[in-house]
Order: sequence, then structure tokens, then C-alpha cells
Amino acid sequence: MQFPQASWIWVDVEDKVEVLGDFEPDNFPVLAVQRGAHLVFCATLPQQTGIWQRLIEELGALDQTQALKQAERLRRTSAVPLDLRQLTSGL
Repeated sequence: MQFPQASWIWVDVEDKVEVLGDFEPDNFPVLAVQRGAHLVFCATLPQQTGIWQRLIEELGALDQTQALKQAERLRRTSAVPLDLRQLTSGL
């Protein structure tokens, strides 16, 4: 596995309305990356493996302070707060 420190989940937004609330992506697919309690990325991306891989590597390389700053920027611009940990309970 390329990113052994990561947990991966597939989310069908129609099946997880109770968790996602008012979150409704403009398009698909959406990559959402959360580090601990902090969502650091959530956006639609083209289906190009290289783009996803580079972005995941960059986000994984952030230290704690950088990750918190990234999460704060996302929180200020996001209409709907997400906590992806709710999606992994029971796994």
C-alpha cells in the first residue's frame, strides 16, 4: 500500500445524509482529507491518479502547525463543516 498511515473509505453521499448533513458536492469525485480532528482538504478533483497522489503526499508531509493552518483556511471558506471521523465509527 502506498500510504500505509492512511485510512481509506468510500462514501456514498446519498447513503450518509445523517452524517454529511447539508454537505452537497458540486461534482464528483471529491477527495476529502482529514488529519485527526482537522479537515485539511475537501474538493472535487479530476480522475487523474497523479494529481490525487501528489496532493495526498503534500498533505501528508505537512507538520502539525501547517496542517492546523490549512484546516483553518478550509474552515473559513467552507459553507458546511465536516468531521469524517463520524463516517469511520463502527469500521
